[in-house]
Amino acid sequence: MVTFCYEPGPPLHEPPPEVMARIVKFASAAGDGGCLSFWVDDNGQQRIVLFDHGMPFVLTDDPLVALQFLAMGYPEPAALNDATLSPAAYALAEGYDPPLLPTAFRTFLEDRFALSIPNSAADLGITIPSDTASDPVRDWLSEVMPEPELGHIPGFTPENPFVITAELREIVGEDGIAGLRAAYPYIVEAENP
Repeated sequence: MVTFCYEPGPPLHEPPPEVMARIVKFASAAGDGGCLSFWVDDNGQQRIVLFDHGMPFVLTDDPLVALQFLAMGYPEPAALNDATLSPAAYALAEGYDPPLLPTAFRTFLEDRFALSIPNSAADLGITIPSDTASDPVRDWLSEVMPEPELGHIPGFTPENPFVITAELREIVGEDGIAGLRAAYPYIVEAENP
């Protein structure tokens, strides 16, 4: 899927205009909204960034490396957490069916660009930083989108509790409510009208 626009999703739900002007999604890379995006850094350099539910990171500056990465056949490339694993080893470790390799895409890259497809993302020089490691896109996002103070996020202070409404209870069910209660220290039930 090619969109070349900003689409809301993890971890950028409500970015300011300066973020939307410098990040565009160009490929879905996981079933849960993970994607590959172009990001223009402060020096005007275009970089390819991988977004998933974890922290985003710069995958590569080279579009051909990004295409090789996609051609490897990882079941959900954005969810990959160990670049040293082959697509088959990753699928086995994560409980996926063996990957269906994109052979026509591989052939195109080999014929058009004389590229070979390596065994793992690490063979392309790709590393996946831990969620707490520094990374150029993370550092930039931290500057332009600082984490909100806990008092502004519902559920983390007594003055601003997470409110469970009857409608929410109906949508998420009792298991969902139990999960919310485990996640937020301050929860109140809305009174029925």
